[in-house]
Amino acid sequence: MQEIPMNTASLYFGKSARLDAWLLHFLSENNLEYTIDPDKNASQEQMRFMLSLEENQVYLPCSDLLVPHLLSSKLDSDLTRRYHAKWVALVKLVRRYVPDKYTRKNYSAVQT
Repeated sequence: MQEIPMNTASLYFGKSARLDAWLLHFLSENNLEYTIDPDKNASQEQMRFMLSLEENQVYLPCSDLLVPHLLSSKLDSDLTRRYHAKWVALVKLVRRYVPDKYTRKNYSAVQT
């Protein structure tokens, strides 16, 4: 992507094919894309009405600080460190509260 949007308010479909593909992937992977589950997800028209968005503007449920990190082609060391800390906390919780060995392994496999 030539110019990385710096906040959620600067995300629009139609700016570039690469950004459109990334946005669609993000929305799909996070189960936010309307066509994946129309009974649970709002359409673009509904989102525009509820959030007062402009035509083709996209809403991502994340902070403005996270947007450049998500859109960057390189993995930021600060972001990597934060993800790792959250992963360690999750593993500790799973080890402590999930007694079934098979289920614990399933949770651990999510990382790979």
